[in-house]
Amino acid sequence: MKKLLKQALLRFGGYTFARNIYTGIEEQRLMQRARKFIRTGLTPLPDMVMFEPTQRCNLNCRMCFQDHGLMARQRELTPDQIADFFDRYPYLKKVTLIGGEIFLRSDIMDIIRFLDNTRDIVLSTNATLIHDSDIDMLRHCRHIFGICISLDGPKAIHELIRNAPGSFDATAHATEELAKCFPVTVNCVIQNDNIKVLPEVVDLCAALGVRKLNFELERIYSEDIISQTVAVTGLERVDLPVSSKGRSREYSLNYLKKKLAECQSRGRGKGIYVIFAPPFRTDSIDACYAGCRRTKIRHLCQSFSTATIAPDGSLIHCFVIRKTFGNILDTPFDEIWNSQAANNFRKQLIMNNLTPLCENCRSMVPLEKVRLNFAVNPEDAKVA
Repeated sequence: MKKLLKQALLRFGGYTFARNIYTGIEEQRLMQRARKFIRTGLTPLPDMVMFEPTQRCNLNCRMCFQDHGLMARQRELTPDQIADFFDRYPYLKKVTLIGGEIFLRSDIMDIIRFLDNTRDIVLSTNATLIHDSDIDMLRHCRHIFGICISLDGPKAIHELIRNAPGSFDATAHATEELAKCFPVTVNCVIQNDNIKVLPEVVDLCAALGVRKLNFELERIYSEDIISQTVAVTGLERVDLPVSSKGRSREYSLNYLKKKLAECQSRGRGKGIYVIFAPPFRTDSIDACYAGCRRTKIRHLCQSFSTATIAPDGSLIHCFVIRKTFGNILDTPFDEIWNSQAANNFRKQLIMNNLTPLCENCRSMVPLEKVRLNFAVNPEDAKVA
């Protein structure tokens, strides 16, 4: 039902209105969770989970900041272990499968079919490894209500960024076929190599039958920002396996605004919903470009309502801050979720208005009209 409703809204209009209502409801729920945490010291159990079946990846993208070489060596939960976990925690009702590249797992369809019995599912993929036989099997799934596919530009630009000749054709084919039966979102990371051709991505979406295009700024993690985050949170460098060495924005803010306005105009003409993540980016693009949003407005993190589980079963904060609070193979999930280490870190997020690494993350939720008061000794809230 959710899939059909989303498809209808994207195809016949009304998606933006419905999305704004949904976002508003989710932000209120997030605020309620944060207030309960502040009041009681306990965080309500989540209903959503970002689950990483693998951190292995078949591509070597220019803008990728994650150390997949390090993380890809992690142990990976077996399908039986995954099934046992979700059977024990039915309140985790929505699952996003993300990597790495999830279709590198030969058993990924078994995992998807199991989750499809009881959960709403979102898939995140570069779509280079999705074959027609996979698409046929996915068509029989009832609860996949979103598929997010990475596409960086027309063929030459996409393959330059992905460092993978031939990758564009595979991605485009899978995208076109999946868009016939699922709500597909194309994700495009704005970077030096594709800033000039962003409007062509709108044209690509129209040609492939995709109705929703999401742009996000490349997230650049300097060693200075990483060091600031370590100092603020008490985390160790190993908890932050990210790096953007040598990366910088070579385009101006005015040029970025011009291209985004062109994309929006072209999207309206072609019936494509062109959005930006996080959603507030269009309202404060100057601060986002400069990376100083946190100095202007208070924020919460969606991690208060969403769990992130690494391939080996570790409960971590997010895909960037990978401090392990415990492992689901060793400790019940609810105990890890409200462990002292996890809740101390949440205190740090509230006290410090997230972390320097969080700038421009799509999980940032602005609190422009709300005040949160949380008195705590910073030293007491260092992550154990």
